[in-house]
Amino acid sequence: MHTHESLINQKDLHRLKLEVLGAELIRFSKSSNLLEILFNDGIAISLTQKMLYKFRNELFKRKQGNIMGNIDDFTAYIHFFELERNEVLIVFYLDKKESVNRIIDRAYCIYEKIYFNLLCEHNVQDIVNLCNNIFLVR
Repeated sequence: MHTHESLINQKDLHRLKLEVLGAELIRFSKSSNLLEILFNDGIAISLTQKMLYKFRNELFKRKQGNIMGNIDDFTAYIHFFELERNEVLIVFYLDKKESVNRIIDRAYCIYEKIYFNLLCEHNVQDIVNLCNNIFLVR
């Protein structure tokens, strides 16, 4: 098993750290509609359900991707990756609508880091550790 040190070095950590209002990592089963919350800080389950409902078409049409959209008074940033045929790993993070310019550059870097780690066959717990290190929820 890999440790979170193998996933992220200090240079990456400085480049990726992101202050947001809320962040979450979930595993979602398309076949059973069950979700498992792997990491959560600052996002209520009702907001998770609202985001899944609002962005469901984009989330389940493609194997991976990025979505940015408004939900209530926030901008939602979403990265998603197909793990197995019917499972999707989804990273949600939220911030104020006016924070888009501050976040957009790092959003791609975060997506790229998670994608790279999935390609290198790190397990999902490694991705949870990564989220614990990069998201600073205020």
